[in-house]
Amino acid sequence: MTQRSLVTIGALAERAHVSTSMLRFYEREGLLRPARRSAGGYRLYDADAEQTLLFIRRAQRLGLSLEDIRVMLAGQGRNGISGKTACTAICSSTCAVSTPATWRHSP
Repeated sequence: MTQRSLVTIGALAERAHVSTSMLRFYEREGLLRPARRSAGGYRLYDADAEQTLLFIRRAQRLGLSLEDIRVMLAGQGRNGISGKTACTAICSSTCAVSTPATWRHSP
């Protein structure tokens, strides 16, 4: 990995349209990790971290809790359930499914 492929917390926050404090919060919550720190102690993020951040933001907009997002990012479910099974369970309990049978018009 080259130095050019890493961005500072400020640059990542600007690219994702979030605050640096939000990135620090996600780090404290164990959802986002910097690739490394610079010699001066600055957080440096790679492209994977940017994709993870975008995933977190989308999942939150869909109504997922931080705990659900944490489970999905970890790739493992609660009580030893696989990550895929956990994702399915989380999505089915969180997302309302609309089907043609539910599209009824009022008289």
